[in-house]
Amino acid sequence: MSEARFTFITGPRDAGKTQAIRRLADDMRRGGHRVGGVIAEARLHDGVKESYSFVDVATGERRLYAMMRGNGSPGYRFLDEGLDFGCAVLRRALDAGVGALFADEMGPLEMAGKGLWEPVREACAASACRVFLTVRPGLLEECIARLAVPAGQLAVIRLPAGSG
Repeated sequence: MSEARFTFITGPRDAGKTQAIRRLADDMRRGGHRVGGVIAEARLHDGVKESYSFVDVATGERRLYAMMRGNGSPGYRFLDEGLDFGCAVLRRALDAGVGALFADEMGPLEMAGKGLWEPVREACAASACRVFLTVRPGLLEECIARLAVPAGQLAVIRLPAGSG
């Protein structure tokens, strides 16, 4: 595992980004590190990701934050209560002084300054903890630039398609 302060796990849809970040959090916890943050867990129905919940990596508590729009409409609708939960988990972890913070995933919502953006931005700007983020390849460079991650403190783990 990289000792960089910022580790981005990237890969296309279904490459295993969530599984990879979950394994990293579990490994660090077993290694005696204090960890915090959220993992985005999908709920499948007939092979389709119909909803997502944030799972607190420290407590296992979960909250629904996105559901398929339905009625033939593309995409997901986001639930304020679930997004607020994810942001609160990240902020509590930072306040508790965790050694490693996990945020799954920095997507289009975050690149628009919504979702988990603010607590992740705050963690990157002020915290001394290690930060682990998942992001799709097409958003990687934008995310790194917007978070002002110094090149010398950056590691990128690239997962190939179909590795999940």
